[in-house]
Amino acid sequence: MKEEIRVSGLGWPGLLALVAAIGLLVGCGEDDEAAGGQPYCPEVCGQYPSASTAHDVVAADFDRDGHLDLATIGHLPVDPLKGLVILKGDGRGGFTHMQDLPVGDHNHGVIAVDVNLDGNLDVVTTTASRWFPKYETNVVHVFFGDGAGDFYRHDVLKVLPGGTGLLDARAGDLNMDGFVDLVLTGVPTEQVMVLFGEENGEFSLPGVRFGRNLHTRMSVIGDFDEDGAPDVAVTNSGNAVSVLLGDGAGDLIPAGDFRVGLGPRSIRKTDANNDGIIDLAVTTRLGNGFSVILGNGSGAFYAPFHLITGEDPRALRLGHLNNDDFLDVVVANSLSQTVSFSYGDGTGAFPETEDVFVGDAPILKRTEKPLVIPGTKKPGTGDGIVGLEVADVNEDGRDDVIACSTYDGQVFILRSGCPKKQQ
Repeated sequence: MKEEIRVSGLGWPGLLALVAAIGLLVGCGEDDEAAGGQPYCPEVCGQYPSASTAHDVVAADFDRDGHLDLATIGHLPVDPLKGLVILKGDGRGGFTHMQDLPVGDHNHGVIAVDVNLDGNLDVVTTTASRWFPKYETNVVHVFFGDGAGDFYRHDVLKVLPGGTGLLDARAGDLNMDGFVDLVLTGVPTEQVMVLFGEENGEFSLPGVRFGRNLHTRMSVIGDFDEDGAPDVAVTNSGNAVSVLLGDGAGDLIPAGDFRVGLGPRSIRKTDANNDGIIDLAVTTRLGNGFSVILGNGSGAFYAPFHLITGEDPRALRLGHLNNDDFLDVVVANSLSQTVSFSYGDGTGAFPETEDVFVGDAPILKRTEKPLVIPGTKKPGTGDGIVGLEVADVNEDGRDDVIACSTYDGQVFILRSGCPKKQQ
């Protein structure tokens, strides 16, 4: 069953007044007593300005006040001095501006991780290329947090001297030495690259390449063969997920390519069939949906099954989005301007999907998308809903969804709209 809900974005003047008055829409998401198995009934419960052309978002408690904050990264174009924006959370699902941080132009991803192991969360971003000559190409930015919401140190890690492509960073400990390593994808020559961590949040540069020369997109870290050592799975231009098995000492050995849908991009690990073995969920941009490949526990994956969501799906995240115990999938459809909520049933299937229209970007088919020449893209011409995060931002014990738009730089909070269960 597929249900479609239309949620219009708020006008900007009205938004300012609304946020100043109450911050959130009254009565939004009041579903803490909904019966198990009921749809999530999502709706937009608030929106907040963030980085211009916001491309990715992560939720974390940067100031250690017990409430989740947001870090958003701008894509293209963006003021490099304000490309990373930190929003302070109030614990009720509302956010206010905390800080702007400098990054390059054409940024892609943002993650939160304690890089230097001091107990405070840091921020890592990736910059693919530059249109402002002052800023570096193919670099990783690391901002070190002080635990009070400020960032006292900014390291710029140079990956390659030229080219374009750096898309994504994931954090893990591949050589199991106790330090944070970074797995990078989209790096010329199109291999997976690992920056091995050292003391004090330093990294060994320029990094070590693994795998074949494929156009890598995004990655996920997990123990896919259940040997206790971290492995890496990466989406690539071969319409496949490539699995690299780790030996626990820092080496990654190619273990196979597993076909998914056309144009795989965002990838996350899940347990779709509730058997305790890691499975993978992948957006397929040219397939207008996502694929799930079930794992066998030895590092291999079975044939995919697909679910259609919307036009040009980008980010994919997982969470408990209704009142059962099974993981669900949420997808950002950048040209449909929708967020799709697909509810898992614990058998590997997703029998119910709800689509929510979000924001004011124009709805397009891929064939209608205007050609954008890099370096000439203007605000208001972005793809729309691209970035996603799943977190309990209003602290009601239930996952919420945060979506961000490259079209106008807005961050949208989606929460449950189901009516309360009748007594």
